[in-house]
Amino acid sequence: MEKKTTDLFRKANTRRSERHPLDNFKKDNNEEQEEQEEAVVNTPVRETPKMREPEPEVEDKPVRQSFLLDYEVMEKIKDIVYYERRNGNFEYSQKDAISDGIKALIDSKGDVPQRPEAERAKEKHRSDRIKKAKRKSRF
Repeated sequence: MEKKTTDLFRKANTRRSERHPLDNFKKDNNEEQEEQEEAVVNTPVRETPKMREPEPEVEDKPVRQSFLLDYEVMEKIKDIVYYERRNGNFEYSQKDAISDGIKALIDSKGDVPQRPEAERAKEKHRSDRIKKAKRKSRF
């Protein structure tokens, strides 16, 4: 007995006719030429990386960051959020609790000097490499 093989893509690749079903909806050639001419005239100049101005950093823009916390610390954060909501602050979240804690830490430390520019550039380069790696297709 001969074994049957199934080609899953056979139906997708074979055409029943040379004419595509959407060919019935094609515009007249004159209209297409006019649209192409308008597109050429209205096409914006493609920016090169050198032409772009650096985007200003927005301080209030949220940044996604991951942290590893001790189990006890995370439980305390959950307790704080629970009691805040219980006392009527229904929109209080873990994010708010962590932000409040970090603001308190910043206030307690006082004036801390900024990192050197070389260190900032190194962090930016690493971040860009990670973002670029995420964009690559796995397939």
